Amino acid sequence: MVAMRIAGHKTRSVFDRYNIVNEADLIEAAKRIEEGINRESRHTLGLVDQSGQSDVVQTEGKVRAV
Repeated sequence: MVAMRIAGHKTRSVFDRYNIVNEADLIEAAKRIEEGINRESRHTLGLVDQSGQSDVVQTEGKVRAV
């Protein structure tokens, strides 16, 4: 099972013991994953993040991290 491998559980019984999730937790996790994906894609494009500061600056044809 994929979730067991991600969580590092070797047996189904241990996985089942800690497999306690509610709907609100799933929704929050999905939002955080999506925000991280969006932040990463903006970063790789050198766009401004939500704080208003750029991670990458282009000067005189050269791109550098700040």
